[in-house]
Amino acid sequence: MEALSGAASGIAVISLTIQLIQSVALIREFIKDVKGASKELHRLVGKLELLNALLENVQNVLEQQSSLSGMHFPAPSVTIFKCLQGCEDSIQPLVDIVKKLSLPQSQSSSSTARLKSEIKLGLKTKEITTLETRIQHDIDLLDTSLSVNQSSIVMNLFPILLRNQETMLKSNSSPPVASVQCSNLGPTAKALDTVSSFASSPVRYSQQTILVRSVFEKLGFYRRKVIRYRDQRIEDSRGNVKSYKRDILWTANEVSAMWRFLGFGMTFTQQHPYGSIFPSLRTYPVIEFDEEIFEIIEEGSVEQLQRRISSGTLHPFSRGTTGDYSLLHHAAVYHRPDMCRLILGYGVKPEVTSNNRSPLSLALLCYSLQSSFANAIDTYRCFLDDEDLVDTLERSDGYHLGNDRSSSFTVDEFQWLWQKNFELSVGEGLRSNQRVMIRRFWSIVGNIDYRLHHELQFPIVQMDKDILSDIQYGRCGIFGVLFSGCQTAMESYILGAGFLQWLTSLQLDPEICVASELASLEKCIRFDRKRIVFERDWEQKWILGFERVFDHEAPGYSLLFEYPTLTIEADWTPTWTLGWPPDWPLAELKYVYAQHLENWGCRISRFNRRTAAKERKERARLGQKQPRSRMPGTWNW
Repeated sequence: MEALSGAASGIAVISLTIQLIQSVALIREFIKDVKGASKELHRLVGKLELLNALLENVQNVLEQQSSLSGMHFPAPSVTIFKCLQGCEDSIQPLVDIVKKLSLPQSQSSSSTARLKSEIKLGLKTKEITTLETRIQHDIDLLDTSLSVNQSSIVMNLFPILLRNQETMLKSNSSPPVASVQCSNLGPTAKALDTVSSFASSPVRYSQQTILVRSVFEKLGFYRRKVIRYRDQRIEDSRGNVKSYKRDILWTANEVSAMWRFLGFGMTFTQQHPYGSIFPSLRTYPVIEFDEEIFEIIEEGSVEQLQRRISSGTLHPFSRGTTGDYSLLHHAAVYHRPDMCRLILGYGVKPEVTSNNRSPLSLALLCYSLQSSFANAIDTYRCFLDDEDLVDTLERSDGYHLGNDRSSSFTVDEFQWLWQKNFELSVGEGLRSNQRVMIRRFWSIVGNIDYRLHHELQFPIVQMDKDILSDIQYGRCGIFGVLFSGCQTAMESYILGAGFLQWLTSLQLDPEICVASELASLEKCIRFDRKRIVFERDWEQKWILGFERVFDHEAPGYSLLFEYPTLTIEADWTPTWTLGWPPDWPLAELKYVYAQHLENWGCRISRFNRRTAAKERKERARLGQKQPRSRMPGTWNW
């Protein structure tokens, strides 16, 4: 939309608006003076009053816009000028009639002249309906042109507001890229080295594998869609990012058929836009991995695995009968980078299994006691350094962890992956991976026992305003993983204190963040028996945690409500004297350690004896039966 110039300047538009307001007022007052006017004339007066109010608003807006035209405000739109000209053409016949009929009234005040004027006006009533329709059409066009003019103002001011916001963030003395400096466990020198500056390329390559679910999976058929992207960052002359461009290099449809009873599987791959080429076919054996293979992968050497493959006793493309895991998946689980490179050298691709797991996601989710930080990072490099093997981090999301306390995700791993993400992803893919890593870190934090919140150690990473906004407004979904693995209310308040301390270090508002996270928890089924508590203590400091919510109609409600630390939250303690069935009365009691099961028999018998004694005493109190404790020769009390 181009601005006005020359005769159609802002002053000309305002002048035309004032002229129209005067004309409309003249017509409206003249019609009101007509005695015995028809209904059509009264409707026309209503339309003219609406047009007059709209013209007054147009005048106020255009006067302010013209006065600010030199301060990043655009000139009034040419559409408004055209609509005003249309309004002038519509009411011009009425203006001519009013001026013509008003002339005898001004020269002669006789009743005969006024009667003739009213008769002449009555002869024009057939055209009133047409004028009314045309005026309504002009009102609609003028209203639309005002909306377009407002959009033009917003589009011109939006980049200026963004630049001002970036200037304010850069001028802040303490930037929102920080970490909690713990008193006893501060970040190591190695962790600080990973936050160094890096030069990133404007072009990225990524690959996405989508598992297509179907009913044919029961017959052993699985479908996958593979998409190869090229993401390009478009910058201006100053090096600022203007936009992102994503191109699809190719797509491929894969159909895998795996039959365990036949002992082999096959995969058909049809790649587009190369549709005329016959689909490729890959076959692989399906076997039952024995304990010796797992011992070699977990504790053995790469030479042992290579000898098994060279001798023909183990095929590198073999897959297990459970989970559709290949040797590459198992090597990634135990963080064996040497074996991963060996298997990749044989031509094995890091494919997605039937349960939507890739080798990279398994390496990020699983933890081996023999693994170290160096082995974990080297395993990640096997799947991230090669551009043909790049996979998204969405499969390593931490929502499914639950009570898995054996998982680990150290601060050093987090900082390395965070920096690697800048080198591999751009645009929305970058933010998506960052949200996944934040959830993954807090899911591990929520599954570890802490005596004090000062023991929590947070990574030092570079965060821009986009990811800080995601944290502020609950788009990361941290509560869904933070309190899911936490078993006791006491631990939840320790974790909550650490989370609030982390928000303070990032200079974020805890109230907005907690409110946003609570809004996202409404769809989470894991919190049906936990109530999040966010309030101020006696020192007016924020506290965050959860309390148990029990069913008041369920058996044992009073006991659980008064002593939760001795009942439901003592589920992990073997010294608990009361043994309840696994489904009473909360679902959390189903998940107990196996060594507790052997003690349940004696606990249940002890509980039954105490319940029977209580019932006998109650019957004796009501006079129904003499208790055994009062019978001669008994020692039961």
